[in-house]
Amino acid sequence: MSAPKTPNGGNDEWLELMGEDLLMRVIGSRAGSADNDSPSDDHEADEPTAAGEVGDAIQIDFTGRRLLSFDGEGCSPENELSFVEKRGCLIALGDGDVIPGLEMAARFLSSGHRAIVKCRSKYAYGAGGRRAAPDASSDSTGIAKDLPPNSDVVFDVCVRNIIPSSQLLEDDDLKIQLASSKKQLGNECYQYEWDDHGMGKARALKLYGKARDSMMDLLGDIETRQEENVAAAAAAELADAKQRAASILIDCLNNISAVHLKAKAYGKAKDLAATVLQYDPNNIKALCRAARAAIFDPNGTFEECEMAIGAAGEIDGENADVKRLRVELDRRKKQHKRREKAMYSKMMAGEGSVPSSSSSSNQTAAH
Repeated sequence: MSAPKTPNGGNDEWLELMGEDLLMRVIGSRAGSADNDSPSDDHEADEPTAAGEVGDAIQIDFTGRRLLSFDGEGCSPENELSFVEKRGCLIALGDGDVIPGLEMAARFLSSGHRAIVKCRSKYAYGAGGRRAAPDASSDSTGIAKDLPPNSDVVFDVCVRNIIPSSQLLEDDDLKIQLASSKKQLGNECYQYEWDDHGMGKARALKLYGKARDSMMDLLGDIETRQEENVAAAAAAELADAKQRAASILIDCLNNISAVHLKAKAYGKAKDLAATVLQYDPNNIKALCRAARAAIFDPNGTFEECEMAIGAAGEIDGENADVKRLRVELDRRKKQHKRREKAMYSKMMAGEGSVPSSSSSSNQTAAH
């Protein structure tokens, strides 16, 4: 990536990252703080180092606010309430874990350095905007402000730590931390960036997918090492890493199912729930999502709904989701029977035809 340049005719301190649509001004190093909890003890976050490269992991703090005026110096981060605030966010450079403007700026910052970044909406949240997170700052009413669609934004960002790709490749714990961070960022896309344009959905699927793939690779590697003769302490560490990696993998698969369910891609939602059940047959979230997808899927059947709800009920009959699904399924069954009865009444009056027994017994109330 080429070095940024000073925009023509602008303030000499502002550097162009993507023309004048993405500008950065380095404002120095952050002050040391007691919460400097780095994912690696091998780096001092306050000692400036070279900027990170693609493949490296970096830990960043950032606060995002709406930018009302892109030109001039009227961009103080304090001028607007924040819609997002994160501390110690671990991302992989080149993976697109955060929005383009934020990642491109972070690539030019060394460890311990801080900058103000101005982004046009196309390098931020675009036409979808972003709902404010609960931990974002709020106004006098106590309500945090959402970021409207097509808004320019300003970030206050600090790189706390840079972890070289060579170290990341050799450290199971760092791989798990990075996958966990991707999962959390995916959760935030699902919660706060979902929009009619599909941008939030696409980002969530990408983040969950990368975390899933990383943990699948790690699990395969751990299983290979477990087949070797290792000391008891090493064996215990491998078992712990395997359990944590499997947990993140299952969470990501479940979350991908939830994304497809929300997007009304019911077949994909059921397939992902089935994949979760291959790893964990008693996973009640997967069973409930499979049942919910079957209820709403035009190609679903009452029988598959019953099977999923029944299996979930055997695990936890008092689960609130299981109870709600049972009520919804019963409602749709009654609705289907009423519709079937009306069709037969019309048939008897010579106004209709008899539906086939196979379609009648297998339809769900989604039809």
